[in-house]
Amino acid sequence: MKFKNSVLFVLVFSLFFIFSCEPEGNKESGGVEDENDAPGTGIIVDPPTSRVKTDDWRDEIIYFIMTDRFKDGDTSNNPAGFTDRSKIHYYHGGDLQGIMAQVDYIRKVGATAIWITPVVSNIIEDNQYAAYHGYWAWDMSTVNENLAPGSMKDNTTDRFNYYKSFVDTMHDNGILVIQDVVVNHMGNIVGYGSPAPDFWDPPYSSTGYPRMFVETKYPPATAGNEWVTTGRRTIPPAPFNDLTFYHNRGKIGNYDNATQAVYGDMAGLDDIATDLPAVRTALIDIYTKWMEAGIDGFRLDTVKHVESSFWDEFSLAMRVNAQADSKKFIQFGEALIGDHSQTAQYVSGNRLDSLLNFDLFYKIRTVFAQGGATSKLTDELSNRSSLRNIGIGSGGAEISAQEGVINFVDNHDDKRFLSSVSAGNGELRLRNALMYLMTTQGIPCIYYNTENDVLGADNDLGRVDMPNFKTSGKPTLTLINKLSTIRKDNIALRRGDIVKLKDSTGAGIFAFGRGYVDAVPANNQNMIVAINTSAAQITENIAVSTYASDGDVLEDIFSDAKTAVTVSSGEITATIPAFGVCIFKKQ
Repeated sequence: MKFKNSVLFVLVFSLFFIFSCEPEGNKESGGVEDENDAPGTGIIVDPPTSRVKTDDWRDEIIYFIMTDRFKDGDTSNNPAGFTDRSKIHYYHGGDLQGIMAQVDYIRKVGATAIWITPVVSNIIEDNQYAAYHGYWAWDMSTVNENLAPGSMKDNTTDRFNYYKSFVDTMHDNGILVIQDVVVNHMGNIVGYGSPAPDFWDPPYSSTGYPRMFVETKYPPATAGNEWVTTGRRTIPPAPFNDLTFYHNRGKIGNYDNATQAVYGDMAGLDDIATDLPAVRTALIDIYTKWMEAGIDGFRLDTVKHVESSFWDEFSLAMRVNAQADSKKFIQFGEALIGDHSQTAQYVSGNRLDSLLNFDLFYKIRTVFAQGGATSKLTDELSNRSSLRNIGIGSGGAEISAQEGVINFVDNHDDKRFLSSVSAGNGELRLRNALMYLMTTQGIPCIYYNTENDVLGADNDLGRVDMPNFKTSGKPTLTLINKLSTIRKDNIALRRGDIVKLKDSTGAGIFAFGRGYVDAVPANNQNMIVAINTSAAQITENIAVSTYASDGDVLEDIFSDAKTAVTVSSGEITATIPAFGVCIFKKQ
């Protein structure tokens, strides 16, 4: 079998310059000897306001947590054999209690919602090898025993009730909860029988092979198979104890082949037969039950590896259930394709509400990490027209997938942004990218540890433990917090339309307008954002007549100096610092 996540990790944690409109500032040192800031230091937040839903998902800022790597809040649930956090492919002890313990930290980052990795019971092998991330399910209907208190290890009802209390706690602190969901595959608990050339990963075959459970071929009593006897490769509970619930065509050999991508095993994982009515019913029943925990949305994994028609039934069923309790439940998917025109099929009709914005993700790497043309950002905005859809918001006003796309600069399936920088000034470029993330159209999503300037040459190396929960002396975290406040205070940056005003054929200026029109004209708001992706200060004329009139004075609300410019002949003349941003608002 080919294993995932089998390399050691490297954590590089750097503290650099805090800057406002200009990237210069005073260098501060931050220690790691204490987990949190000393009293009276760090970012201060107001007391939380309890809530159970959102008026509009565009108002939210998501913080994506790999739960096992965030905070070990309860050592009683750590798995047997838990000894060495230096092993990147083992459990590190993070749990739901750890998230609850650091909810104030999440609020200090500026987040209003969390997306957590799957909470279902996963396969285990060789003293907890590999399934720490939650994406290799053994039983989709139960909470992973490593996430709830150890006293609940054998009581699935208590674990579910504990999960409900976790969601309630987050809501009490003003944080919405998005649960990661995998319907495409299980962990590797099913193998292939003769005449398959490889029990684990035979090549893709359109006619398929016989299948059998791993436990059948390697019974727990068999000597030398400790990964079965000490782990969990056993036959799963019903309904996934039925071999007809799995496809049997071998591993995907060509990911560009649509048939293989849907019916083959991805990375050796057991592909679920989501084309079968019985399987669809089972999955709908399972995840309808999860909604009883009071969660606010689903992030759907590996969307392109499931036939599109599945989402017609599944998403509609979840949406109908959400309407029953008047919640604005979001369903956004991962279709790992960097082209909106190819992913638009997943947000058509009654399918998903929104998608992770891989089109922008790859362009952010080109523009900000590698110093490419800012016109690439214009291209992505133009491509978003493919995503117009019924959108998000059961039981209330709907927004399109174009407006509610989930934007990100880092994720758990790729190298970290700082490890993709090829043009120097890595930390400044990261903050520059975050300036765009937090001001462009869509819902910003911050992957845990981005605020700590971590490196990671691949997805494994980027999945490192949180170094601490300090907020002082961390310029990237300070920037995210500052931008989150500006975003929350200005509706145009959350819900406004977006129009490109100026771009460049290389590193340089990307300027755009955000305009919000309200039913009450007095609430209308226009903003102008100008970002400089180059290493030199630039003074530029920007046409703003769509958003401001001659004689209007626009103040840069990002700059500590609150620099102002006056509109003349339909233009402003703005000076944008190297790797800086100016956010102009009418005085």
